[in-house]
Amino acid sequence: MESIKIFLKHIDGIILSSRNVFEFIYFVSGAFIAFCAIKALAQVKLIKSQIKLIKYDIESRSKRDSLLTTNELIFDINSSIYNKLGAIAVTFEAIRSGRFNHETIDFNNPTDKQKEDALNVFNLLESDDVNNIVSILSSLEMFAFKTLNGLAVETIAFKSAGVQYCRIVQFLSPCILRISDFQIHPTQSHIIDLFNNWSHKIKKEVLDAEQSKLISELKTINDKSKELNITDIDTIGIKPQA
Repeated sequence: MESIKIFLKHIDGIILSSRNVFEFIYFVSGAFIAFCAIKALAQVKLIKSQIKLIKYDIESRSKRDSLLTTNELIFDINSSIYNKLGAIAVTFEAIRSGRFNHETIDFNNPTDKQKEDALNVFNLLESDDVNNIVSILSSLEMFAFKTLNGLAVETIAFKSAGVQYCRIVQFLSPCILRISDFQIHPTQSHIIDLFNNWSHKIKKEVLDAEQSKLISELKTINDKSKELNITDIDTIGIKPQA
């Protein structure tokens, strides 16, 4: 009986020691888990920071590439395309003059007369002139494609080359009509789409400038009318009643 009591006490001692060990392990494991959580949180913050840096780097590279592309396109239209155009300008203008006198053209819906006149001009061109014009239109097509698809900064390209681009397209309109009509160059629509966009912008800028000028002139007249004791610009010439 005494031996059983001693055995039970021994067991109790073992259980008590084990409990202390387990409590210590539990305490240590809790601290370890907290430490791992803190390290994981730091890693998450570091990853987020790295993602932001990568995103910023990609955006910076994209903007830089767009600006470089824009600069190349502007240089191309102001030098290479103009040089090519200079080689055929005199001959083309001589053929175009008197045969194609359409100031405004809806490339997407040209009239039968415009198509006929364009055909007459195109048929009078020599093969070398046609090759030069196709080369110019290919360069314009690339210019328009990159601008319309966000590969270049459209606002900068428009301010720097918008007027020149529209003038060239307008000048070569008989050939563009002919090529578009017979689908010799299926992707010609980029040239037309960009021309439509930019020509409308140019017209709007002109109208806005004229409106601003008119408002300024009306303000000047109104100020002058007040000096002349005229009540309103709409009643100019009618003196106010006493």
